[in-house]
Amino acid sequence: MQTKIYKTVVTVFLILFIAFGGQNCAYAEDVFENFETGPGGFSEADGFAVSDGRYLFKGDGSDDSKVKVWAGGTAPGGTTPESDNSNYFQDFFVSVDTTWESGAKDVVYGIILCSHENTGGTPSYVRFLMETETAGGYKIDKREGDSYETIVDPHQSSLVNRINGAKNRLSVMKRGNEFSFYINDAKVSHHTIEGFDGGGIGLSVNHQLDVSFDNFLITSTDDPWIKKGGLFSMNVRGQLSVDGVKIETPGYVIAAFGPEGDYDCRGVADIVESSGEWRYNLPVSSDKRLGEDITFKTWNRDSGQFYNTKSKVSFKADTVFDMLTVDMRLCGHPEEIFEDFEIDAGGFWETGGFSVSDGRYLFKGNETNTFWIDAWAGGSDPGGIAPRPDNSNYFKDFFVSVDTLWEDGPENIGYGFTVCTYENTAKTVSYVRFLVAAATGIFKIDKNKADDSLGTIVDWTGSSLINRTNGSKNRLSIMKKGNAFTFYINDAKVSHQTIEGFDGGGIGLYMNNQLDVSFDNFRITSTDDPWVPKEGLFTMDVRGQICVDGLSVETPGYVVAAFGPDGDYDCRGIAD
Repeated sequence: MQTKIYKTVVTVFLILFIAFGGQNCAYAEDVFENFETGPGGFSEADGFAVSDGRYLFKGDGSDDSKVKVWAGGTAPGGTTPESDNSNYFQDFFVSVDTTWESGAKDVVYGIILCSHENTGGTPSYVRFLMETETAGGYKIDKREGDSYETIVDPHQSSLVNRINGAKNRLSVMKRGNEFSFYINDAKVSHHTIEGFDGGGIGLSVNHQLDVSFDNFLITSTDDPWIKKGGLFSMNVRGQLSVDGVKIETPGYVIAAFGPEGDYDCRGVADIVESSGEWRYNLPVSSDKRLGEDITFKTWNRDSGQFYNTKSKVSFKADTVFDMLTVDMRLCGHPEEIFEDFEIDAGGFWETGGFSVSDGRYLFKGNETNTFWIDAWAGGSDPGGIAPRPDNSNYFKDFFVSVDTLWEDGPENIGYGFTVCTYENTAKTVSYVRFLVAAATGIFKIDKNKADDSLGTIVDWTGSSLINRTNGSKNRLSIMKKGNAFTFYINDAKVSHQTIEGFDGGGIGLYMNNQLDVSFDNFRITSTDDPWVPKEGLFTMDVRGQICVDGLSVETPGYVVAAFGPDGDYDCRGIAD
């Protein structure tokens, strides 16, 4: 069944006309097209057709662009509507799921907004475009009549899902002349763009592509979801925190979702102050009396940021569920970072001797005695090799690991990690470094201090834990909590150090240009659990006790984890 919602005001016309000076009464406030039965406010023409529950564009191979503007409501105005048309939007939140199907791999497609006819009689618009198959990036531009301007040049982002057939959600929030742009719910850019009060909203494609769209949504800027009703209800109450810090300011909204995800909103509530505490009381609806899984997401109206949580409850009608404190994480700041290099480099870059080859991240040196640091630079707002605390690749407390493999070059030269990289007072990069020279079976820990001088923490030390066999991998890991650093080789702790002056920073790979080295299974998690379990269709419970070297564990702090056939990177469950 196709879902289409228009909040239209058709009664009390005279009262509204007097109160609001003739505000357009045909205006469609909320729009949702899921293309299950037809195109809705779009049309099946010019290469567009509804196919298998999606809005599919099949290009004709030419280098022409095509725009398709939503033209629903009671009085639509075509591609460049005027303010009294039902498809004219002034302030809004719009999103759509996009899928590259076939065709050119470096041609952009996406959203067009504020499409209108300017005083010269030519169209003006803002566009948010992406391409997924090569660089995995986005672009923002605008046209005002005959004047064209690029706002953001093609920009690579690790947020773009480049797996063949995968969806990418593009979203834009407009308030006045303030525009925020999102990829997969993570905010990637914010701009003040003058001269675009409002207009039409639609899709921009190129005839060199086949691309499909789904879940086209337009809402107000207060709540970026359309709430469904239900026969039954329950209440969920509690507090919210972001990365462990309780929310104690206005502007946050929590929403509940049913099994179909972000387009299955079951309730929305503000976080408000009550008796000195900031809390929410969220009514949740369902057409089933019990059993549906309910998940949650948070939105900050002021910053325009989305937050995710792993918290989940099972619906039960006529009950009150106290969630206590739900911890949220900013979209684009994932709970776990995992790069297995099966498809691409992820949050790394294929530059400076690096490339993805046979499911590994391969560095081929240029045979000079120089070094290279390659920082993970993913998330919604990365900051390069020396990020700031507000960047998505800044890490304060963490567990990080990577599988390393010496490929070629001198056997006594080290390679490995740098952590807590930041720009020091000398305007160079400070870091803590964990190196291994596998062929000779030695490791080293050092730091580059704030005055740009090196300090050895553990000098080159031999270890039987290091696999020296040609072609064998060695896993390096570090856990940081405050100024306490623990270092591991192949999951065995080799050193624990208190290192002052490194609150946080970037995390990356270190190598020397005299070497060829490959990396795999790069992972960053929280320090609580060095694994993040996958979800599956079926469950079982395993119960029992644990002993270490024959002695039963009778103290807190131990965690047991279950793993599937793929080993340490296939976590299926965790319990204290």
